[in-house]
Amino acid sequence: RGLWPKAEPKPSELVVRAARDLGFVPARVKDAERVLESLRAVWAADGGSGGDFPDFEAALVRHGIALRRRTRYSNRINSSAPAFSP
Repeated sequence: RGLWPKAEPKPSELVVRAARDLGFVPARVKDAERVLESLRAVWAADGGSGGDFPDFEAALVRHGIALRRRTRYSNRINSSAPAFSP
């Protein structure tokens, strides 16, 4: 996206996860085209500031990676932590 005018790939799972976490896309929206439309609307509503849409999408990927790391870390902590007993 951004290099070829006709390139319109579906948003990656990381992008969708980040967009839902930030409240940009409701959980009920499942269709990739509608997710992309919602993200474009969010970006446009902000005035398209901070670069091009691919830059916005790249920021969502970074946020999605951070969410995935946090989830993996908390799952590791929770599964290895001894049960608390008073």
